[in-house]
Amino acid sequence: MNTGCTAEELDEAIEQSGRTEDDFLHIWITERLEAVLTNDLRASEWYAMAETASTILEEHGISSSEDAPDFRLLCFRLLRAQIEGLKAIVARAKGNWNFEPSDPLLRVRPATPMPFPSVVPPPTPPPNVVPVSSPKAAKSEKPITDLITMFLKEKERSGLTNKTVEELKRALRWMVEFFGHAKATTSYTKADIVEYKAILSELPARWQLHYPTATMREAIERGKQDGHSTMEVQALNGKRLMPIDQFFQWAADNAFIENNPARGVRLTVSKALKTAKKRDGFSIEQLNAMFRTPTYTGMKSAYHWKEPGRYLPKDECYWIPLVALFTGGRRREICQLLTADVREIDGIPCIDINEEGTKSTKNAHSIRTIPVHPELKRLGFLEYVKARRSANKKALFDAAPGNSCTYDPFGKWFSRFLDTIGIDSRRLVFHSFRHTFEQAMLDAQIDFRYACFLGGRTLDHSSSQYVTRPPAQSLLAELSKVSYPGLDLSHLYVMEAELARR
Repeated sequence: MNTGCTAEELDEAIEQSGRTEDDFLHIWITERLEAVLTNDLRASEWYAMAETASTILEEHGISSSEDAPDFRLLCFRLLRAQIEGLKAIVARAKGNWNFEPSDPLLRVRPATPMPFPSVVPPPTPPPNVVPVSSPKAAKSEKPITDLITMFLKEKERSGLTNKTVEELKRALRWMVEFFGHAKATTSYTKADIVEYKAILSELPARWQLHYPTATMREAIERGKQDGHSTMEVQALNGKRLMPIDQFFQWAADNAFIENNPARGVRLTVSKALKTAKKRDGFSIEQLNAMFRTPTYTGMKSAYHWKEPGRYLPKDECYWIPLVALFTGGRRREICQLLTADVREIDGIPCIDINEEGTKSTKNAHSIRTIPVHPELKRLGFLEYVKARRSANKKALFDAAPGNSCTYDPFGKWFSRFLDTIGIDSRRLVFHSFRHTFEQAMLDAQIDFRYACFLGGRTLDHSSSQYVTRPPAQSLLAELSKVSYPGLDLSHLYVMEAELARR
């Protein structure tokens, strides 16, 4: 089946990707399209590029038949070029500006990378003038980019995840680019940070996508003219202002500056906004609609996933929502699972949520073991795991971690998935599966202690530290009580005949 895309479709996918400033979704979509085109090339499906090739030839006044050998050769070369182009996009989005195509057809000279932090050297003092300073002042003379590097290295050594460190780095880079690299750390004042807060509050959402060459002030003016909405207040507080506070507090604690100028500088969040950010669970009607979309019944192609067809890959987009519904797992917990994390404990197939290797969890209580729900078994989840192992796949899902773009792109895709069934409420997101699962545990009158263990929550009393985790058999007995009356997934069950073929 031809699942390739034209150049126009690629442009549309990237333009409509809803990219965050981290380029998470951009990278994820691009990697998936790269995989599709690579499969086309391996399968000699030259016609994946037929439309693009015809357009190019027409623009140059050349007529050719699709049966002509030269036409097919052009298609194959376009496939190779687009694959390498997608690889370059992903590499640069991840910060690798030294990427070189592996295909000899497209050897090019790499662009010169732009290092960060870039340091503007301090001005040279006049001749015969010897500055007099205390040891503390001598420390403060370090360029702010040097201090940022020291701060980030300490954070890395403290055990923070790469994603968190990257968020800190990004927030500080924005600030330095706004004030300029030459501004000394000691010269930052409370008024500076308050001014910067005001600028952040007016920035249009995804301003770097809409206005990649604009400064912040320019982006604000252009955003107002174009009618773009501003960035979310809570995101600005958590991802842009709090890291600045942390940096300056670290600088003050280490005697590089006298006081923290960013302390307490936050945007005000109203109670109404906090309430609006709360999440709801999914209704049975919404779940039934969700699991009868082309993602579960067959789509036209990998790119045309909203249109019905016979292409049913049963990939991460298929399984992650189902796993969330019957485990209550958070998106990050599920996306980072490895095939080795699905294992038998006392003869019970279980999903082990842990922090081994590069994996991370929200807190210590999130580390837990969840038996595989009987409904997941009927859906063929264990056969999916077996197939991944047979293919020597370490990650359980292709959305598994390997870079910092693991979790958000799937969340963005899921938002669009919800759009296809008419769900546009901001209170219904992927995390709503967790609320749905917890409500199901409550409806099933599952013992509170077991509900806490299954959901990865604290028992909330002083003796909780002495309570051991229940055995897998007991957890399975409680989990099996979780059901969703009215939800029909029978069309997704793996039949005995299909299991026999495997």
